[in-house]
Amino acid sequence: TEMVSQVNYDKGQCQIAALDLIAAWVQAGKPEQAGFDFRDTSGRACQAAFPSDVLPLFTQPNIWFSGAIACATCHSSDLKEAPMNLSLIDYANILAGSQRKEATTAGQDIFGTGAPWEKSKLYFMIVNHLMPVGRPANSPNKGPDIYVGNFK
Repeated sequence: TEMVSQVNYDKGQCQIAALDLIAAWVQAGKPEQAGFDFRDTSGRACQAAFPSDVLPLFTQPNIWFSGAIACATCHSSDLKEAPMNLSLIDYANILAGSQRKEATTAGQDIFGTGAPWEKSKLYFMIVNHLMPVGRPANSPNKGPDIYVGNFK
């Protein structure tokens, strides 16, 4: 399995909880390529990008905890088999949401767009240790602290 260091999570300048990084991306409008701003655990201004910093949270193993499978392993492109008919393989599929009937249709928003982030399905599933599968009960509610992005 691929280790966290292979996706550069130990090479960024800014420390942040995994769920807080997703929140910063969502609150920035979910940009696909453009960088987005966030504050690290020390309050410093930082910038990250979806492809290099957010997407691996869904597509790489061993990030949420040692031995974790990638979210996209179960939430694959096969919507008939993917739990909640949710694919987490890439930007378009993540934004398309859950409960999708087919690949060309949108489903239910997992980000709580228009509502507070803390009311979103994705936030609920992660903060309550329901996802990723097998996540230890004693792991941090917002996931591991990771090092991503750069200081501004």
